[in-house]
Amino acid sequence: MSWTEAMVIPDLPKGFSHPVRIGEGAFGSVYRAHQWALDRHVAIKIIHESDSKKRKELLNEAKIQASIALKCIPQVYDAFERKKCVYIIMQWIKGVSLKTLLENKLLAQDRFQLAQKVLLSLSELHALSFAHRDLKPSNILIASTGECYLIDFGFSKEVKGLQNSTFNKTQGTPAYMAPEVWLRGEGVDHIRADVYSAGKIVSEILEHDDSYTNSLSPLLEENPEKRLRSAKEALECFSEINSVSVDNHYTWPQTVQTLSNQNFSHCLMLAAKQLMYTARFDEAYLLVVECLEIDPENTEALKIINSFSGSKKKHILKRRVSLTGAFLTLIALLLLSFFAGKQSVKHESVSIDKEKERISLGETYSQKVTSIRERMPFRSDPVRVSKSLTSVLYVNNLEDWNRVTVNQTTVNKEKLLSGLKLEQGSHLVRIFNKTDTMIWEKQVTLLPFQNKTVRVPSSIQVQQ
Repeated sequence: MSWTEAMVIPDLPKGFSHPVRIGEGAFGSVYRAHQWALDRHVAIKIIHESDSKKRKELLNEAKIQASIALKCIPQVYDAFERKKCVYIIMQWIKGVSLKTLLENKLLAQDRFQLAQKVLLSLSELHALSFAHRDLKPSNILIASTGECYLIDFGFSKEVKGLQNSTFNKTQGTPAYMAPEVWLRGEGVDHIRADVYSAGKIVSEILEHDDSYTNSLSPLLEENPEKRLRSAKEALECFSEINSVSVDNHYTWPQTVQTLSNQNFSHCLMLAAKQLMYTARFDEAYLLVVECLEIDPENTEALKIINSFSGSKKKHILKRRVSLTGAFLTLIALLLLSFFAGKQSVKHESVSIDKEKERISLGETYSQKVTSIRERMPFRSDPVRVSKSLTSVLYVNNLEDWNRVTVNQTTVNKEKLLSGLKLEQGSHLVRIFNKTDTMIWEKQVTLLPFQNKTVRVPSSIQVQQ
């Protein structure tokens, strides 16, 4: 994706804002956005298509996916046409693709459980007589909460009803396609073709371990007639080969959480820069705030959030200069027209009438500029920040000390235990004993919107 493409902000429908590009599909871009009517985050897939017939088919494809009521399939909320684009509003899932996850070091039991989750999700889809038709690690989403989702149903097909999908052609990703799809294209059992793709994926998850070769062969049979008939049979077959010593100590959920935070914080920062570039400061500010909630030590986010006042001032100044320049240009044109009219005796009366009209227009424009200026006072607070985003300090292990101060102000100890809301920056915490002698102090630095806990050392009890 080029920088120019990255800077393009999508044209969202009314009622949606704060776009964050989270992915690129086979047919369009996917954004996370905020839906104001229901106060929730959603994923919006935007597909540019000039052909009205194909737009209709894409909407039908979305309708088919919306009919699939499974936990392993992102829910489709709505789909519609707008300005030669198809918009599909879907459930937003924070996570990473299986492809990204497999690029990291995983334990043997982690890999085995992931393989089971993939086969279980596919078996649920096959149980409803649907085939995915483009299974690959990048089309399997592992959520930060641990669920496994099958995504990008651009090539799905309802087998039982023989209702073909939008793209009923030889489609898929070559590395994971079944041989018969290559050879025949049409008349293929796509359920069994999915099983072959799943076998390829499971083999990759298990790092192509030779000890699983014989067990996976029923999934990878080149002759579809000899291959397992569905992912349910594949799951049963795979479960029988569980010879790995599993201690139920899985590390992959933590890995997914870390990776999803890293990836999404990057997406948030890029989106914030896009919005700032177009002077949509309120939206950009909240995205930077969200980034800091995920990664409180993100230096780029800290730098940007501290530059908001300057950025907004600069934008307002630039706009005022632009308006002033336009106004002066208009005055210059009016003056030129006026003198040109003076030199023309023949059309003097006509020129005077036009001049009056132009002067009137100039006065109207001047009033408009003044009105805009009056409506654009600079605010030191770019947006209203909810209380939940305030920095909070907790102090634990508070014994029966005489008093505790924060920045030389005595603070109720109950507030420190339940959380004391403070501004970002450095704060000095001190503890005094019964003789009002300071026995402990600590300088605490709070980042914007950070919740930080400080524990008083037990060793200071002897100093009472």
